[in-house]
Amino acid sequence: MRALLAIAMLCFLEVMVTGCTVPPPEDEAELRPATRTVASIYRIDRFQRQEMPSRFLEAINVVRDGEGLNELQFSPELNAAAFTHALDMSVQKRPWHFGSDRSSPNSRVETTGFEGELIGENIAESFDTPIETIGYWLENPNTRSNIMHAGAERAGLGWNQDPDGRIWWVFLVGS
Repeated sequence: MRALLAIAMLCFLEVMVTGCTVPPPEDEAELRPATRTVASIYRIDRFQRQEMPSRFLEAINVVRDGEGLNELQFSPELNAAAFTHALDMSVQKRPWHFGSDRSSPNSRVETTGFEGELIGENIAESFDTPIETIGYWLENPNTRSNIMHAGAERAGLGWNQDPDGRIWWVFLVGS
């Protein structure tokens, strides 16, 4: 029952984030960047830039609550590290955990003054909505373990959208 409630909440949040209802694709391949047309590219507008972080975290917390886990709270330091790395991945044109300055997730978080322990960093390069990105992370055991870590207390979200619509996502989880 909790899983069904979590899925329903994610669907509701998807409508709230994108501002429209879209029937689910018949084939998951429709969600992949190679099949997106220019008209169907998800664009992060000014309103979504303001609302997306709280809705993104709300969606994560609905899933965590479904598993009996505590809610995550945003950390300004983790947000700063996430935005810095999202921009850097965009400049490098590759999704990976190391910065162009050879920084690691741990060193970036330390540079911001974060005093907790970094649990993990989830990254993505996509043309997908925030909820689709969360869904992919939840399907992968490695990225799911970061999101669902029992000791997690704080999180940071960063993104950068290129002119072609590609979005570079970074989600940091810490204790």
